[in-house]
Amino acid sequence: MVSEGYIKYWKPFRRLKKDVYEWDNKVILDPEDDVATVKWGTDWCMPTREELKELGDFCIWEKTKLNGVEGYKAIGPNNRFIFFPTAGLQNDHCPYVQDSGIYLWSKSLSYTPQRAYIMCCCDQIVESELRYQGLTVRAVVNKKND
Repeated sequence: MVSEGYIKYWKPFRRLKKDVYEWDNKVILDPEDDVATVKWGTDWCMPTREELKELGDFCIWEKTKLNGVEGYKAIGPNNRFIFFPTAGLQNDHCPYVQDSGIYLWSKSLSYTPQRAYIMCCCDQIVESELRYQGLTVRAVVNKKND
């Protein structure tokens, strides 16, 4: 984790140690499987697919540098912004590709339990991805606690 408020290269299948993974037709990760909740407490969680889609639909994306870190600002209709470092990705075929883009995990599971929705911030597309990938997590405030 770094000071800019994101968790780098979280691999859902490899980070949280369980003896058995029970899918039970889940459509969203349980709090104990949500890395933002596990690391930062119940006030935080991973975003949903819909929250990532809102970023793509309603924000203007601007390439920038913040505190010496390359990334993008997602500027909302209220002119406030969220900074996303270009942290890249990590997987078995490509161990570390920094500055290759921004790929964000959601807590929304896809059409099979081995897949979850991600957002590629370079083109603001939300798509399904295999959960062995090491991608960035940008925590959001847990709305269930409001």
